Amino acid sequence: MLLEYYNKQQKKLFKCSIAAWAFLTLFMTWLGDFLSAHIPSAFAQGVLEWVLAWAAPTTIVVFCYFHRLKLVDTKLWKQEYPEYDISGEWRDTTTYTKSLDGNGWEDTREIDDSTVIFEQTCRQIKILPSDGEGFVWQSILVDWDSQDELHILYEVRYKYPMQQKGYPESRTGYERMHIDRRGQSVKQRPHTMCGQFWHCIKSDGKPMRLGDVVYKRTIT
Repeated sequence: MLLEYYNKQQKKLFKCSIAAWAFLTLFMTWLGDFLSAHIPSAFAQGVLEWVLAWAAPTTIVVFCYFHRLKLVDTKLWKQEYPEYDISGEWRDTTTYTKSLDGNGWEDTREIDDSTVIFEQTCRQIKILPSDGEGFVWQSILVDWDSQDELHILYEVRYKYPMQQKGYPESRTGYERMHIDRRGQSVKQRPHTMCGQFWHCIKSDGKPMRLGDVVYKRTIT
């Protein structure tokens, strides 16, 4: 949805830029001819005409095109699709419900809290390095799917105290999250996301875990 919006705006801006460039070129060419008539130096006339007829229109249009496109990517999409705006800081409550080691599956009940800091544009989402109790994690890849679910491939690095409790040095994991829109209007920014996570298998002899995840927005 967001990428489609960006591509649509990009095409629209490109067409407008071509029209603006043609208009400015004609106007600046006329202005150059008018001003050149009052300049005795042929060299100065040539420089002025080149600047006004070619350099100025191109510079103005290119600057405006990329400036507007940047606004679309960073700000304007949030006005059009606030229901997909997950940027900012969230609180992550992770519940480890199962653990897999050399002895097979084991039911567990461990809960960890951490910060989730989303940096989001119209084209890209990523989780910045975020702190938890004894670990730091960040995204490798984040994307929406066609059902509006958020897919997160991430890396978590456990600090020494956690490793003493049997946690590995690091894990790559996968989370699948969906926005909980209960009690919200259609165009309201999300405030809660729910989902599950799975650690990827790694041959380090340490347990792999899976469980449930809830995100709550902390800064509106």
